[in-house]
Amino acid sequence: MDEEQKKEDEFEDDTEGKTLPEGMIERIKKQAERTKQSVEEVTEEFFAYIKKHYDCDDPYAEDEDLLIDWSEGAFVTLARSTGGGDSQTWVGCFVGIAEKKADRLEFIRKSQIRDFTKDPAQMMDTGKLGVYQPQNGKWVINTSQGDVATDQPSDEIPTLGFKADDQYVCMLSRNGKPYNYIRMGRYAYFLGNELGKFVNEGNVALWRVDLTNDSADMNIDTGRPCKINVRGARENAPEAYRDIVEIGNDFTINYTDDFVDEDVRPLLKPSVYWTNTEFHDLYIPIDDLLEAHSAKSRTFTGRDGKPATAGPLVITKGTVARMNTEPKDNEYDQLGFNYSLSLTSTDVDYEVKGWVHGACGQQCSPFTAGWGEDKVGYAERSTVMVFGRLGLNLYEGTTYPSIKVLGVFADPRRIRQRASGGNTSVGQFGGDE
Repeated sequence: MDEEQKKEDEFEDDTEGKTLPEGMIERIKKQAERTKQSVEEVTEEFFAYIKKHYDCDDPYAEDEDLLIDWSEGAFVTLARSTGGGDSQTWVGCFVGIAEKKADRLEFIRKSQIRDFTKDPAQMMDTGKLGVYQPQNGKWVINTSQGDVATDQPSDEIPTLGFKADDQYVCMLSRNGKPYNYIRMGRYAYFLGNELGKFVNEGNVALWRVDLTNDSADMNIDTGRPCKINVRGARENAPEAYRDIVEIGNDFTINYTDDFVDEDVRPLLKPSVYWTNTEFHDLYIPIDDLLEAHSAKSRTFTGRDGKPATAGPLVITKGTVARMNTEPKDNEYDQLGFNYSLSLTSTDVDYEVKGWVHGACGQQCSPFTAGWGEDKVGYAERSTVMVFGRLGLNLYEGTTYPSIKVLGVFADPRRIRQRASGGNTSVGQFGGDE
């Protein structure tokens, strides 16, 4: 038996000699081939799947036919949600999330409404739209591939329907099935790469992971090493969108650092990984922020046709001079509130003002150190690292750097704990591992 076969078969037996059903194992191997993952990784994902959906803690204690049925359902779901062989394992860590959620289908929907209004028959022939028609008190969807029956009463607004030329229509998949015409998404910033490029080439870059549907509101541990399954960036996408990778419907984050050898794992600590200029060029010392804004800002034409400037995305480090950890009303924030966090240093004689958007405050725990149940709030004079969009602040005739904060990492060993009770021992965290 060769080494690869040994690895594939390692999970078949537990300490009591029990085995997992062959039908389940075959499905795991096929999924591994499709996604270019190891059998161990797919097995781990499958066990996490049945834990989440069926509350199964011990697969070895379940009936064989049940495990086979679960694996069939799981891998059909995963294949559809990840795009089959297009799915890739990416490794690295999240550094923050974008402020706004947006409807990823808005432009497509508006375009389809326009085309349908011009020529309904031609638009239907494309197979992209179906038209709702009442039939025997129920909605039926007319499509280029035939009628699709629904259980929805025709005197109600169809769940998947939207108006075009005063008719209810719906978006159709390639197999002629209707799907939701709204897909809300939020970008999460990921510092890493596809597993092979990361491990074998040391290729680290900043990507936008498009968190859609329920995942748009998920909580994220910034700075924590992890694996994710995504569809790689589209090479034929416009240049401004080539840093975007997409998730599937059953997206999860596997927090682990086992994708590199043990002696390399200390390099994944955010205190190293976020600041190492050999890995990336995001880190800018706090006293160089003004120069970085001048050198790295880009100009573009806004929606109003006027020129505009956007500062670069950067990582910096400083001492917390002041902060507001309670939400404060802000009409410009999508959630209606935000927070503040100002940094300083012995290298500068001013504060770098930072505004933490509402979603970051809700989903990324920017005012705590540590992860999971071990999180603890920090106070002023703590050292933190911030990821965000660099800007400028004019005060009394002098220009200072500012930052729109998208993510914060605080090392438990580099903070002053906020007076809020709880375990005050930093030893519980083991550093920023």
